[in-house]
Amino acid sequence: MEFEEVIGNAKWAILESLSRGERAASEIAEETGASIANVSQQAKLLEAYGLIAAAKGEPPKGGAGKPKRNYVLAKELAFVAAVRKGFAGKRTLKMDELHAAVLNVWFYERQEEHYFLQKLLWQQEDLVKECLSLAVIDANAKELHLLVVAEQEKLDDLRRRFSKIGVRGPDGKEKSVISWTHSPEELEEGLAIHDAYFTKLLAHPHIIIDRKGALRQFIR
Repeated sequence: MEFEEVIGNAKWAILESLSRGERAASEIAEETGASIANVSQQAKLLEAYGLIAAAKGEPPKGGAGKPKRNYVLAKELAFVAAVRKGFAGKRTLKMDELHAAVLNVWFYERQEEHYFLQKLLWQQEDLVKECLSLAVIDANAKELHLLVVAEQEKLDDLRRRFSKIGVRGPDGKEKSVISWTHSPEELEEGLAIHDAYFTKLLAHPHIIIDRKGALRQFIR
Protein backbone atom coordinates (compact mmCIF):
# COMPACT_ATOMS: atom_id res chain seq x y z
CA MET A 1 0.00 0.00 0.00
CA GLU A 2 1.28 3.45 -0.91
CA PHE A 3 0.90 5.90 1.95
CA GLU A 4 -1.07 8.27 -0.28
CA GLU A 5 -3.80 5.63 -0.54
CA VAL A 6 -4.82 6.18 3.10
CA ILE A 7 -5.14 9.96 2.88
CA GLY A 8 -8.68 11.29 2.90
CA ASN A 9 -10.54 8.11 3.85
CA ALA A 10 -11.45 5.96 6.84
CA LYS A 11 -7.89 4.68 7.22
CA TRP A 12 -6.60 8.23 7.51
CA ALA A 13 -9.09 8.95 10.31
CA ILE A 14 -7.66 6.01 12.25
CA LEU A 15 -4.07 7.21 11.76
CA GLU A 16 -5.06 10.71 12.83
CA SER A 17 -6.65 9.34 15.98
CA LEU A 18 -3.61 7.20 16.82
CA SER A 19 -1.31 10.19 16.33
CA ARG A 20 -2.74 11.43 19.63
CA GLY A 21 -1.86 8.21 21.45
CA GLU A 22 -2.82 4.60 22.05
CA ARG A 23 -6.46 3.80 21.25
CA ALA A 24 -8.87 0.85 21.23
CA ALA A 25 -11.19 0.38 18.25
CA SER A 26 -14.11 1.60 20.37
CA GLU A 27 -12.26 4.81 21.25
CA ILE A 28 -11.33 5.43 17.61
CA ALA A 29 -14.95 4.84 16.59
CA GLU A 30 -16.13 7.38 19.16
CA GLU A 31 -13.63 9.97 17.96
CA THR A 32 -14.28 9.46 14.25
CA GLY A 33 -18.00 8.74 14.21
CA ALA A 34 -17.48 5.38 12.49
CA SER A 35 -18.81 2.02 13.65
CA ILE A 36 -16.58 -0.24 15.75
CA ALA A 37 -16.89 -2.95 13.09
CA ASN A 38 -15.68 -0.60 10.37
CA VAL A 39 -12.79 0.67 12.47
CA SER A 40 -11.74 -2.91 13.30
CA GLN A 41 -11.81 -3.87 9.63
CA GLN A 42 -9.76 -0.87 8.51
CA ALA A 43 -7.36 -1.33 11.44
CA LYS A 44 -6.63 -4.91 10.34
CA LEU A 45 -5.64 -3.61 6.88
CA LEU A 46 -3.42 -0.89 8.33
CA GLU A 47 -1.80 -3.45 10.62
CA ALA A 48 -1.22 -5.82 7.71
CA TYR A 49 0.63 -3.05 5.85
CA GLY A 50 2.73 -2.23 8.90
CA LEU A 51 1.33 1.26 9.53
CA ILE A 52 -0.16 0.46 12.95
CA ALA A 53 0.48 -2.29 15.51
CA ALA A 54 -1.03 -3.79 18.63
CA ALA A 55 0.08 -1.94 21.75
CA LYS A 56 2.64 -3.78 23.86
CA GLY A 57 1.77 -5.03 27.30
CA GLU A 58 -1.25 -6.85 28.66
CA PRO A 59 -4.39 -5.58 26.92
CA PRO A 60 -7.27 -4.30 29.08
CA LYS A 61 -10.32 -6.54 29.40
CA GLY A 62 -13.23 -6.05 27.02
CA GLY A 63 -16.74 -7.41 27.23
CA ALA A 64 -17.41 -10.93 28.54
CA GLY A 65 -13.87 -11.24 29.85
CA LYS A 66 -12.29 -10.90 26.40
CA PRO A 67 -9.13 -8.81 26.00
CA LYS A 68 -9.61 -5.47 24.25
CA ARG A 69 -6.96 -4.77 21.64
CA ASN A 70 -5.31 -1.36 21.64
CA TYR A 71 -3.46 0.09 18.67
CA VAL A 72 -0.48 2.42 18.24
CA LEU A 73 1.31 3.88 15.24
CA ALA A 74 4.00 1.54 13.93
CA LYS A 75 5.69 4.04 11.61
CA GLU A 76 6.15 7.79 11.33
CA LEU A 77 5.82 8.83 7.70
CA ALA A 78 5.28 11.96 5.64
CA PHE A 79 3.67 12.10 2.22
CA VAL A 80 4.98 15.14 0.33
CA ALA A 81 3.49 16.40 -2.93
CA ALA A 82 4.63 19.51 -4.78
CA VAL A 83 3.59 21.22 -8.01
CA ARG A 84 5.39 24.27 -9.31
CA LYS A 85 6.53 25.61 -12.65
CA GLY A 86 8.96 23.13 -14.14
CA PHE A 87 8.44 20.46 -11.49
CA ALA A 88 5.81 18.09 -10.12
CA GLY A 89 6.61 15.30 -7.71
CA LYS A 90 5.46 13.31 -4.72
CA ARG A 91 7.16 10.91 -2.36
CA THR A 92 6.81 9.20 0.99
CA LEU A 93 9.50 9.94 3.57
CA LYS A 94 10.41 7.85 6.59
CA MET A 95 10.48 10.37 9.40
CA ASP A 96 13.58 11.08 11.44
CA GLU A 97 14.10 13.96 13.88
CA LEU A 98 15.29 16.32 11.13
CA HIS A 99 12.31 15.65 8.85
CA ALA A 100 9.92 15.96 11.79
CA ALA A 101 11.34 19.32 12.89
CA VAL A 102 11.29 20.80 9.37
CA LEU A 103 7.76 19.57 8.69
CA ASN A 104 6.61 20.94 12.05
CA VAL A 105 8.01 24.31 10.98
CA TRP A 106 6.14 24.14 7.67
CA PHE A 107 2.89 23.35 9.46
CA TYR A 108 3.17 26.48 11.61
CA GLU A 109 0.32 28.72 10.44
CA ARG A 110 2.38 31.92 10.15
CA GLN A 111 4.30 31.16 6.96
CA GLU A 112 6.37 34.32 7.34
CA GLU A 113 8.05 32.72 10.38
CA HIS A 114 9.23 29.60 8.51
CA TYR A 115 12.48 31.21 7.38
CA PHE A 116 13.41 32.32 10.92
CA LEU A 117 12.53 28.97 12.48
CA GLN A 118 14.50 26.96 9.94
CA LYS A 119 17.48 29.27 10.25
CA LEU A 120 17.30 28.92 14.03
CA LEU A 121 17.45 25.12 13.72
CA TRP A 122 20.60 25.32 11.56
CA GLN A 123 22.40 28.13 13.39
CA GLN A 124 21.68 27.32 17.04
CA GLU A 125 22.81 23.71 17.11
CA ASP A 126 23.60 23.80 20.83
CA LEU A 127 20.05 24.86 21.68
CA VAL A 128 18.58 22.15 19.43
CA LYS A 129 20.95 19.53 20.83
CA GLU A 130 20.48 20.37 24.52
CA CYS A 131 16.71 20.90 24.63
CA LEU A 132 14.10 18.23 25.23
CA SER A 133 11.41 20.23 23.47
CA LEU A 134 11.08 23.42 21.48
CA ALA A 135 7.78 25.05 20.53
CA VAL A 136 6.48 28.36 19.19
CA ILE A 137 4.13 30.10 21.63
CA ASP A 138 3.75 33.52 19.97
CA ALA A 139 4.99 35.54 17.01
CA ASN A 140 4.68 39.05 15.64
CA ALA A 141 6.52 41.28 13.18
CA LYS A 142 9.44 41.92 15.54
CA GLU A 143 9.56 38.94 17.92
CA LEU A 144 9.32 35.17 17.92
CA HIS A 145 8.59 33.60 21.31
CA LEU A 146 9.63 30.01 22.02
CA LEU A 147 9.02 27.60 24.87
CA VAL A 148 12.14 25.52 25.52
CA VAL A 149 11.96 22.47 27.77
CA ALA A 150 15.25 21.17 29.14
CA GLU A 151 16.65 19.10 31.97
CA GLN A 152 17.00 20.98 35.26
CA GLU A 153 20.81 21.01 35.23
CA LYS A 154 20.90 22.67 31.81
CA LEU A 155 18.47 25.51 32.52
CA ASP A 156 20.93 28.15 33.71
CA ASP A 157 23.25 27.69 30.74
CA LEU A 158 20.43 27.73 28.17
CA ARG A 159 18.80 30.76 29.78
CA ARG A 160 22.10 32.63 29.77
CA ARG A 161 22.87 31.86 26.14
CA PHE A 162 19.48 31.78 24.43
CA SER A 163 16.98 33.90 26.37
CA LYS A 164 17.15 36.51 23.61
CA ILE A 165 19.00 36.15 20.33
CA GLY A 166 18.68 37.76 16.92
CA VAL A 167 17.94 35.98 13.67
CA ARG A 168 18.39 37.97 10.46
CA GLY A 169 15.74 37.62 7.78
CA PRO A 170 16.21 37.44 4.00
CA ASP A 171 15.62 41.21 3.83
CA GLY A 172 18.49 41.85 6.25
CA LYS A 173 16.21 42.86 9.14
CA GLU A 174 16.72 41.14 12.46
CA LYS A 175 13.97 39.48 14.49
CA SER A 176 14.33 38.86 18.22
CA VAL A 177 13.87 35.23 19.24
CA ILE A 178 12.90 35.09 22.92
CA SER A 179 13.08 31.74 24.70
CA TRP A 180 11.16 30.89 27.86
CA THR A 181 13.10 27.94 29.26
CA HIS A 182 11.79 25.52 31.89
CA SER A 183 12.26 21.98 33.09
CA PRO A 184 9.43 19.42 32.98
CA GLU A 185 9.31 19.63 36.77
CA GLU A 186 8.73 23.39 36.66
CA LEU A 187 5.95 22.99 34.11
CA GLU A 188 4.30 20.27 36.19
CA GLU A 189 4.47 22.33 39.37
CA GLY A 190 3.17 25.45 37.63
CA LEU A 191 0.19 23.63 36.18
CA ALA A 192 -0.55 21.91 39.49
CA ILE A 193 -1.11 25.27 41.20
CA HIS A 194 -2.87 26.74 38.15
CA ASP A 195 -0.24 29.44 37.78
CA ALA A 196 -1.38 31.90 35.07
CA TYR A 197 2.12 32.19 33.55
CA PHE A 198 2.51 28.44 32.99
CA THR A 199 -1.09 28.04 31.91
CA LYS A 200 -0.51 30.66 29.19
CA LEU A 201 2.78 29.07 28.12
CA LEU A 202 1.06 25.74 27.56
CA ALA A 203 -2.19 27.03 26.09
CA HIS A 204 -1.42 26.57 22.39
CA PRO A 205 2.25 25.68 21.76
CA HIS A 206 3.17 24.69 18.22
CA ILE A 207 5.70 21.92 18.73
CA ILE A 208 8.84 21.86 16.58
CA ILE A 209 10.87 19.33 18.60
CA ASP A 210 9.57 17.07 21.36
CA ARG A 211 11.90 14.32 22.47
CA LYS A 212 10.14 11.52 24.38
CA GLY A 213 6.99 13.62 24.63
CA ALA A 214 8.54 15.93 27.23
CA LEU A 215 6.19 18.77 26.25
CA ARG A 216 3.22 16.91 24.79
CA GLN A 217 2.48 15.29 28.16
CA PHE A 218 1.37 18.71 29.45
CA ILE A 219 -0.93 19.59 26.55
CA ARG A 220 -4.58 18.76 27.04
